[in-house]
Amino acid sequence: LSREELEERFRREMVEGAFDGQPFTAMLFTIENLGKVDTMAGNLSAQRIIQSIAEFLKDRLGPSSWSGRFGVNQIMCVVPRMDRTSAGRFLDQLSGEMEALRIFQPWNYPGVCINFSVWVGLAEGTPGVGFRKMLESLWSDEKKLAQLVCGNSPQDLQ
Repeated sequence: LSREELEERFRREMVEGAFDGQPFTAMLFTIENLGKVDTMAGNLSAQRIIQSIAEFLKDRLGPSSWSGRFGVNQIMCVVPRMDRTSAGRFLDQLSGEMEALRIFQPWNYPGVCINFSVWVGLAEGTPGVGFRKMLESLWSDEKKLAQLVCGNSPQDLQ
């Protein structure tokens, strides 16, 4: 889904009561340095990173969740019937699994390896919460979930 489609679906499901009075969790995954990867390693490398993360999330979150691109370097997921505590445990487990993906292995980028990291914002919502309010919560509570560090020199760590 595109950003506009995500926002529309969120509003529609809130109006239709799709969450049945149950909490839900929104997660916003941001890939830091994706623009630099695109510039230095090429668009295919950047798109492979986004696609790999999206497929990984889809496999882990299951069919009741929905997600899509939220920006050039962002993926938003909404998971019905998951509260913040459960989502936190889910993300703790996800962190190690995500770093095991090929896209986080320096050998996967011969010649040009660019450090990047995945940050996640987490917000619990209840029926009636607005989309903008949800976004504010997502952006105010981000933590690093996974990262690729290509080398040990100071410039590699930037």
